[in-house]
Amino acid sequence: MKLKSLYLALYNRVNVIGWLIIFFMNLTNPIQCCKILTFFQLFMVMDVLHAILKFTSSKPLIVFIQIASRVYLIAIFAQNYPIYCIFWRLMVGAWASAEVVRYQYYSFQTLKWLRYSAFLLLYPIGVFFGEIPLIYQHFQRQFNVLDLIALLIYVPGFPLLFKHMLIARKRVLKQRKQEQSQ
Repeated sequence: MKLKSLYLALYNRVNVIGWLIIFFMNLTNPIQCCKILTFFQLFMVMDVLHAILKFTSSKPLIVFIQIASRVYLIAIFAQNYPIYCIFWRLMVGAWASAEVVRYQYYSFQTLKWLRYSAFLLLYPIGVFFGEIPLIYQHFQRQFNVLDLIALLIYVPGFPLLFKHMLIARKRVLKQRKQEQSQ
């Protein structure tokens, strides 16, 4: 096994474990969850580097947008917001579920259908029942220009990223169907 493959395997497995811990801690101990969430979300900056270095086939800009929006949300809310709030917990639950599925797929190449289908439910839950309400509430309380910019970016940004995932889903599941028919 090449060094790059070994590194990515380790990186992905660490993320599976980390995001599983985040998922369960979000349900049971949200205060402790914030510390681990912050670490693993910042750790995901490596995904951008992996895309830039062509370690993965991901598009760097797409990965950067997703990671940057999450880091922004964590920077605002992880230490300064009542994390028992339902919006926060829905957002973190959607993120953790998506990342467990994604990194599990990268680690073991199983559950391909779930990897390319879970976002259909998780992405809208995270955005519309977590991220946007949190930003809006923060904006109402603090009138932060960055919050306004974030809300304005989410309007065109969500459909673009969702469409990107739909296209990837169609392509990957079509390939899978062709492989199964041979």
